[in-house]
Amino acid sequence: MQPPSSLVQIYDSIEPGIPQLYHYTSQAGLLGMIEYKQLWFTHIHYMNDSSEYDYAMNLIHRVFSEDYGIHDTKAEMDYEMQSQYFGDVYSFSLSESKDQLSQWRGYCPNGGFCVSFDNSQLSNMMKAHSFYIGKCIYEEEYQKQLIYQHIVGHTPEEYEKRFTVPLREPEGNTPEEIESQRSRIEIENRNYQSRLDRQIYEHKFDVFKNAMKYAPLLKHKTFKEEQEWRIVAISHERPDFRQGKSFIVPYLKMPLTENNEFVQLREIIVSPTPHIELAKKACEMLHSGATVIESKIPYRNW
Repeated sequence: MQPPSSLVQIYDSIEPGIPQLYHYTSQAGLLGMIEYKQLWFTHIHYMNDSSEYDYAMNLIHRVFSEDYGIHDTKAEMDYEMQSQYFGDVYSFSLSESKDQLSQWRGYCPNGGFCVSFDNSQLSNMMKAHSFYIGKCIYEEEYQKQLIYQHIVGHTPEEYEKRFTVPLREPEGNTPEEIESQRSRIEIENRNYQSRLDRQIYEHKFDVFKNAMKYAPLLKHKTFKEEQEWRIVAISHERPDFRQGKSFIVPYLKMPLTENNEFVQLREIIVSPTPHIELAKKACEMLHSGATVIESKIPYRNW
């Protein structure tokens, strides 16, 4: 079964077919975005679920081994080795689901906001830094299809046909002729295999680069409710660091606007809070251009 095209497409800007997307953030996060005109991209190993990138790479390794017969890729797919070649992976999370209880709990436990950005500002930032955006995939069936199409670039059957020496049987009218042709075939096959080995080596390099590119979009099915999209940055830049819950978190500060322009927000949803009217009025004072609405979820001290 082929996954819908939107599940395997990545974009270099916010195109018309992409639904309205939202970012959940704390009070400090919203103030920082507006004051400093930046978005913070978190290192992929330091997201809320620090094991999710490992999930993606382990799945890719398993598909390589079971479906393609490509073994012993653990070393080449080691993140530290990949980052030396291609750079570190950072991500900024967005969601199709606005005002969702589980995301309020997960990302704004002490109150916060769900905001939507001006698409042209996001697109300009992405193009200026060669970022891309894609929808996260949660079903393993579709994840395998993505690996076939966009990481390896061939189905297992196509891969075997392309990178296997074709079987040839010697022919002849006499044993001497058959043996002579057998010798020629063996020499030709060795030369053919030598060329194939070089092609396989070059193809593997592309495969591992593609794996790093698409792995951030492969998530475990238990996170499906979030309906996440990610803007992904791959960078050799030295990151900044901020305090996390249990470790220091590396991240990139990326300018959202040019020429000191004001950050354009389309909508701000105020999280469930015991003083939601005051919170809404403060947001309207902070950003007069955005539509500010209250969460429809009743406040609970979770």
